[in-house]
Amino acid sequence: MGKRAGMYLSSLVLLVVISTSVWSIWNFELIPSTDSVTIYAQKKICENDQCRWVAMRRFTFHADPKTQSVKYWPTNEEARIKHFKRCRVKDWKNWTCVRSVRKTAGIKDGKLHPPPDETIQHISKTAWWLKYWFPE
Repeated sequence: MGKRAGMYLSSLVLLVVISTSVWSIWNFELIPSTDSVTIYAQKKICENDQCRWVAMRRFTFHADPKTQSVKYWPTNEEARIKHFKRCRVKDWKNWTCVRSVRKTAGIKDGKLHPPPDETIQHISKTAWWLKYWFPE
């Protein structure tokens, strides 16, 4: 292999390593940019014995340990901010709120917990964007 080919190969390897690192930080939110968490979820839709998973609306949650409350809103939409007030907040990615007598909402380790039912699943940011832009 010539000197020039070796330089191109080294540059390509470096580009792949940097790209993979940047994608990992973005997808897994390894460096949180705020004290809020955005939930990426999919819902199972069944019609005529055919089921498929579709991306749901994204919601952002901001948990405040001082007030033990959580604000939430649809991500990137003009919408009114709503509140959960009966909450136990450890930090921005670990909290639980009582919604009604039998229902709770919460985030555990940055993921939806517990899911509202078996037709909703938490998915990665990359999987959500792929489902959003390329639906089945």
